[in-house]
Amino acid sequence: MNTNKLSKTDQVIATMEANGRILATVCKSNFNSVQEVAKMLIALGGKFFGLAKLTIRNKTQGWTMTMALASQRRPTLGTSPSSQYSAAPHRGFQYSLW
Repeated sequence: MNTNKLSKTDQVIATMEANGRILATVCKSNFNSVQEVAKMLIALGGKFFGLAKLTIRNKTQGWTMTMALASQRRPTLGTSPSSQYSAAPHRGFQYSLW
């Protein structure tokens, strides 16, 4: 079993957490890769500063993986909380997975 493989029928539960807060949660199937799940969490999670933890659980195959995500820039001052949770990727932010 390769923990980096997903099939479209696998049921996936994934969360993105930063500074003790859950920024995004996804529970669905129809993903092609772990990278696709991570991209969706980043888009849903919005702007944050520092490190975030991504946890991806494949209920169908029975594995869980955790990875770190680093944001390189601070959110701009005066940003309303509601704008931090949009589903679109944010320009000017650089993310690193490792």
